[in-house]
Amino acid sequence: MYQASPKDGSAPVPPTLLLISGERVGAALVATHLRARGHRVLTAETAAQGVARLTNGRHGISAIVIVGRVRDATPDALRRWADRHGYADLPIAAVGCDTAAEPEEGSGKLLSILADDWPHRVDEVSGWFASRTELPERATAS
Repeated sequence: MYQASPKDGSAPVPPTLLLISGERVGAALVATHLRARGHRVLTAETAAQGVARLTNGRHGISAIVIVGRVRDATPDALRRWADRHGYADLPIAAVGCDTAAEPEEGSGKLLSILADDWPHRVDEVSGWFASRTELPERATAS
């Protein structure tokens, strides 16, 4: 799951989350929280941009998070696109979206948070991704 560091070829880097959102404030909030928890985050403002980033080499992307209203996609539409193009293994989280997204029975590949308090549930999203992607152990200061 890890990629070699481009600088020295030995240090592992965490998997990257593709964050798609047309809402800059919400996206910045979620990206900041996810980065603080050790995730790498690549952003796109529309699903079309996100799809282009996936198509152009995937950039080591191991999960997708959609924040708020995304003009050209619903979580289910993005899931169908991912399945059709060979990315069925990517976990997708929809946070604060208009449309409910239902995971396939037992798949565990889709998280949907529609609650009005979604900015306060970013830890839940981070934990969900961490359980589906490998993150390096973070050293704690003593």
